[in-house]
Amino acid sequence: MGILALLLFATAFRADEVELSSGTIVEGKVQDLGDSIKIVKSNGSATYPKSMIRKITPKKTVEEIYEEKSRELQEGDLDGHLKLGRWCAEKKLQKEAVAEFRKVIEVQGNNLVMRSPLNSGIKVNKGDKIEIEASGSVVMTPWGSDQVSGPEGSPNYGQYRPGINGGALCMRYGASGQDELIGRGKKFTATKSGTIYFGVAMQQNFAGTSSPAATRSKCGSARSDGRGLSPWA
Repeated sequence: MGILALLLFATAFRADEVELSSGTIVEGKVQDLGDSIKIVKSNGSATYPKSMIRKITPKKTVEEIYEEKSRELQEGDLDGHLKLGRWCAEKKLQKEAVAEFRKVIEVQGNNLVMRSPLNSGIKVNKGDKIEIEASGSVVMTPWGSDQVSGPEGSPNYGQYRPGINGGALCMRYGASGQDELIGRGKKFTATKSGTIYFGVAMQQNFAGTSSPAATRSKCGSARSDGRGLSPWA
């Protein structure tokens, strides 16, 4: 009984695996109540006398595992944030998943600025300091399946408008705002408040009939309030 109490003290409020004397395994956060233990689970709790406990195996909570995985990520590791976001979603860590996905957003080739820009779900306020970095490529289908463009676009694909090449990554404030070039990266102060939209620049005569097919491209950014932005993934 003394050893059991010591284990409980050392691992209190962690997700443990508790083996009952009947052989039944119960998982949850263990709390020491003196002559009994309380096992707290996501759907409730249960209390057992210590005489019914055969063994307690310490385990980490998914939140603790997430914190470890998050600390291991290198700055700018957008693939890592994407994978971690998916892991969080699988583990039902909704808040953490949203935080990771906000750092990496995928812009497909059919997210054309003229037709269907992507709603990032990220709201900014006028005056926010924003930094966006982008990488990856899209296949420019109207010019052939072997023609690709990076986030900066190329004059080979014409110009969406002066200063913005076809295939370039753009952003706007709101669904119907004015498009601004992002390219491979941009640091700026938000001139308006609203939701950020991202899209691929394309000449109007091509945007109305066909769109580029996208491979994965990635983009990350940070706002002054510490929340994440991003396009291209």
